[in-house]
Amino acid sequence: MLDHKRPLDTRLPDMLRSGKRLRGIFNGIPSPALVEMCAYAGFDFLVIDNEHGSASIETTENMLRAARASNLPTLVRCLEHDIARTLDIGAGGLQIPMVSTPAYAAALAPRASAASAAVRSRHALQVMALLAGRPTPRAATKVLRWC
Repeated sequence: MLDHKRPLDTRLPDMLRSGKRLRGIFNGIPSPALVEMCAYAGFDFLVIDNEHGSASIETTENMLRAARASNLPTLVRCLEHDIARTLDIGAGGLQIPMVSTPAYAAALAPRASAASAAVRSRHALQVMALLAGRPTPRAATKVLRWC
C-alpha cells in the first residue's frame, strides 16, 4: 500500500526485483480516467508516455494523482529537459528515452532521483524565506553558492 506520509510511489523497483511476472501498460492518451481504468483492469504498473503522448504537465500531474488514488505504481517517460518538472509534480520514477551509453545514464542519474527533487524544493523554500526578509543563515549560504 502507498504510504500517504510519503506521496512518491516507490514500490516498482521492489516489484521488478521480486522475479514475479508483472503486467504493465504504456499510456500516451492524456486522461486520468484511463489511468484509473488501467488500475481496475488489473495492470501491475503504468508508464505515462510523455515522449510520444500529448499530455501537458498539468494533465500528467492529474494522471499521477489518479494512479496514486487507484494504488497503481506509475513511471513517467519524459524527455531529458522535462526531468525536473516531472519529478516536481510527483513522479515516483522516470523512463528517459534515447539513453544509449552507460556514461550518459550515469550523468542523468543524479538529476532523475526523487532525492534531487526534494533538495530543489528545500532550496526553493530557503530562497523564498530570504526574499521575504526572513533569511536564515542556511538560506543565505545556499543563495551565495548559486551566485
